[in-house]
Amino acid sequence: MSIFRSILMFAANDVASDPETRAKVATVVDREIKPQAKAAWRRTQPAVSKFVAGLERFAEEPNPNDVAQPARKTSRESSDAAAFKLDLAKKVGSGRLWLWK
Repeated sequence: MSIFRSILMFAANDVASDPETRAKVATVVDREIKPQAKAAWRRTQPAVSKFVAGLERFAEEPNPNDVAQPARKTSRESSDAAAFKLDLAKKVGSGRLWLWK
């Protein structure tokens, strides 16, 4: 593991110190890596949106094991559930997963 780390650090220092290599890396990132990442996100986004919708529904349901909290019979959300839903919408709506912030 130590040898691999040393080689990786040497390569990173070499790339950082050479302007031609930095330009080539920037070109490869722009032409190959970014389009692949965007395509992967487009394929993944529907599943993430579906998962988030399920989390929102789960957050709105009262816990049947919690006897201290009576079941809600009104159509209005509690302030905690509304705040959670708003926070989740902000994190997911920005196009970034909330775990990566």
